[in-house]
Amino acid sequence: MDLKNSNQSDQKKKKWIVFELLKTSRGRGILFFGFYFVFFLIIICIVRFAPRGTMNGINYEKGNSKQFSIQQILNQNYQFQYHISWDQKKILYQGVKYNQQEMFSKTEELLTVDFYRDQDQFLKNVEQLWIKADNPYYFFEFIDEKNISDLLDQASYLSKTVYESGKTTYQLQISTSTLVQLFFQQNVDLDDVPNEIMLSVDSNGEVFEINFSLDSYCKYLQQCKDTLKIKLTYDQFGKIEKITNPLN
Repeated sequence: MDLKNSNQSDQKKKKWIVFELLKTSRGRGILFFGFYFVFFLIIICIVRFAPRGTMNGINYEKGNSKQFSIQQILNQNYQFQYHISWDQKKILYQGVKYNQQEMFSKTEELLTVDFYRDQDQFLKNVEQLWIKADNPYYFFEFIDEKNISDLLDQASYLSKTVYESGKTTYQLQISTSTLVQLFFQQNVDLDDVPNEIMLSVDSNGEVFEINFSLDSYCKYLQQCKDTLKIKLTYDQFGKIEKITNPLN
């Protein structure tokens, strides 16, 4: 028997088996669960291997979801402003980033200090001298690019608004339990109000602003009494030139 006839014979056998299974309720049950097993296996593979940094693989709006990406942020070449306020305290960080290096200022209560960063090492300018310093970022877990990517992967979609300018905003939410597990690898089961995230996305689908409302998270950590707001704004993607260590 040649290959063509063999394939035709196999196909007839498969069709016969399907028809026989359809004749009984048990057979129909086997076909039903077999179909959904294959279906969910495909869905799991799509979600598992979807590219990081983009909301792929999850149909947030029943077929009408527009993908958004934080790839420009993950590329680590941009100008930034970070506004952080909790209770009555307000801090502004603003500067530029090139790969693992940053040159930025921190303004707190009208006092501005300049900083240089290279990966986990920080220098600060004190009376024209650069000296070693601790990490000056408050709530750094929400500034680090990798954490932002993981955090958005875990967040739940609420809604979106599309503007005539081409800008789109996405409303997301995430529980404090999820944040604690993500940042501290601790399992807690809290029945609190979810934390909110608003993303501003340009006409190319790239995120350029992230607003966190983290009241529940902050209260759980006992780092504030009422509110925690973090606003991350990015621009000048890909236009920042190499930053020089001020000690060189």
